Amino acid sequence: MAGICEGRVAIVTGAGRGIGREHALMLASEGAAVVVNDLGAQPDGTGADPGPANEVVAEIEAMGGRAVVNGADVTDMKISLAQNQEADARIVLTNRVSVIEGTVLAGDRPTAAEVIVFTADASRWTFPSRFVRTASADEKGRFRITGLPPSEGYLAVAADYLEDGEHFDPEFLERMRGAATPFSLEDRDTRALELKVLER
Repeated sequence: MAGICEGRVAIVTGAGRGIGREHALMLASEGAAVVVNDLGAQPDGTGADPGPANEVVAEIEAMGGRAVVNGADVTDMKISLAQNQEADARIVLTNRVSVIEGTVLAGDRPTAAEVIVFTADASRWTFPSRFVRTASADEKGRFRITGLPPSEGYLAVAADYLEDGEHFDPEFLERMRGAATPFSLEDRDTRALELKVLER
């Protein structure tokens, strides 16, 4: 399979389905050896199924190409490179943004506070993580957070203060879990929350 990518290795994330699959097949048709990276997660980001990635590898091999499956989660985990090894990164921007907004109350009165939104999945309580965000509610109690990925298991809590970097401390998040408000978030979803301030 000679082509413009002959002798190259292409790593395609999300290659089990959709446009990622089409990129993987196109690169293979141009001679690239393809690493098919896909968790096989559901649209809400949960679960893992190697089936779609295996199907893409089988399709590439059937047309005479070379491919392997890689199920690593590259969205929130660091990728290690050997010394002096180079890698190209492709950044995809999207306007499909989720929005969480709402009000923080002290009793029945709006108040300024620090809002922490975090996933219920403790394995994602790392730095950095797309699944942990903070925002400062203003004196009218209003806050807004954008860009969280979809998930069925988010928690939100408002605290009277937050120390620098504390929202990435697993012990702190575990303490906040019991006082937090649970909610789910779909792709491009807008969620309105009313939170009671927690005095620490």
